[in-house]
Parts: sequence; structure tokens; C-alpha cells
Amino acid sequence: MNINTIVAVEPIKPLLLKLIYENGEIRFVDMEQYCKTDYFNQLRDWEYFSKVKLVFNVPTFPNGHDIAPETLYLDSKKV
Repeated sequence: MNINTIVAVEPIKPLLLKLIYENGEIRFVDMEQYCKTDYFNQLRDWEYFSKVKLVFNVPTFPNGHDIAPETLYLDSKKV
């Protein structure tokens, strides 16, 4: 694993994820930016969004929706 490996994910509120990295860094990512396509529009449903879990260190939603960890890192803000 490298320092940008996600070890935990937590849905904070609609479209906001908290990401915790192996090096202890905590970042927040606003998923609104990904909801511009039909593919990710389902993330707007809190019931669906709140079921996010890590699959091989990648935040993944129930039907397999995921975003590359590198992209999430670049698009997130450090706490």
C-alpha cells in the first residue's frame, strides 16, 4: 500500500464522503461533481449513497459504482 491508500470511507451527509488514508490523512470529497452524468445520478439518493463501502480500498456503492482512488484524492480537500 502507498500513502494514498484509502483505509476507511464514511458518508457524512448527502454527497459528502469522508476518506481516511493509510498515512492518517483525512479528506472530504463532494460527490456532487460526479452527478452530472446519468451513471452517477443515483448517488443523489441518500439511502443508496449511505451504503458506500470499501472494496479493495476503493469506495464502492451497491451496484458497483466507484471512482478511481487517485481521482478522489485529487478532487478532495484535506481536513
